[in-house]
Amino acid sequence: MNSFNNNQDYYRKLIVEHYSNPKNKGFKNLPNSLTYHQNNESCVDNFHVEISIKNKVINSARFTGIGCAISNAATDLFCILIEGKTISQIKEIIINYQAMLSEKQFNDKIIENMIAFKNVPRQRNRIKCALIGINGINKIIEKECEKNGNGN
Repeated sequence: MNSFNNNQDYYRKLIVEHYSNPKNKGFKNLPNSLTYHQNNESCVDNFHVEISIKNKVINSARFTGIGCAISNAATDLFCILIEGKTISQIKEIIINYQAMLSEKQFNDKIIENMIAFKNVPRQRNRIKCALIGINGINKIIEKECEKNGNGN
């Protein structure tokens, strides 16, 4: 039995906690903040994400909006996970998280508590929920990398 199965109750509680009491909800509106709007046409999920990048490191990640427990908790946990990380580290987190949601091989050490969403693919329609905020942050990062003419 893997460690995820041993901790399923912990991960359920973690999702409920970050849905009920998100730690990174509400914009800081810092002078160098970058925002992106992301919504899901097939449900109520509608988020704005905000990140602040300084020297290729995320020093703030926040979100506002409405959504289900999965979308709120995933976005909140992701915001917590990426603060203090470099752009290249965040890209690696996103690659591994997307692999997990696609039921492919991934490194659970890289995604840390995002493994709480490992069972999401059992309900295929919930994958969009688990990705909505992450995709928005990824769009900001991609745009900044293009603007700065580099991949990191």
